[in-house]
Amino acid sequence: MRVRRTIEGGRGMASRERVVFISHVAEEAQVAGRLKELLERAFGQEFVFLSSDYENLRGGDDWYDEIVRALKGACVTVSLLSPQSVGKRWINFEAGVAIGAHEKSMPVIPVVFRGLRFGEIGHPLSPKHGRDLHEEAGVAALLTDISEFTKAPQC
Repeated sequence: MRVRRTIEGGRGMASRERVVFISHVAEEAQVAGRLKELLERAFGQEFVFLSSDYENLRGGDDWYDEIVRALKGACVTVSLLSPQSVGKRWINFEAGVAIGAHEKSMPVIPVVFRGLRFGEIGHPLSPKHGRDLHEEAGVAALLTDISEFTKAPQC
């Protein structure tokens, strides 16, 4: 697993970019944390940026800037979607930043759980093929997707 190093805009401090960004609402941080653990068991530590994980943000950081920087630097964004989160502005904002940052070339994978159906997803995520966390095949496919996307030259 490789962790890329970059120079942050103007600060001159090196920061690690995480390969996968998990987008989620605060109320579903526990599910996002379990997904992060699964991905790090599969791909190694320091693989996932999770804004609700205190390891990813330091005291004094501008959380908004750090989240946008992490979105733009990731190779893959996973958007966790449930009936409670699918309509939240923050989820759509993060998806839009991820899609726009890479001129639609960064994979953004909608991942549904808690009974949400793919037909209930709105724009900008509705055109994206997704995965279902409640299906064993969906979880396996998500791991395969991430493995393949992170091998791409731009990652």
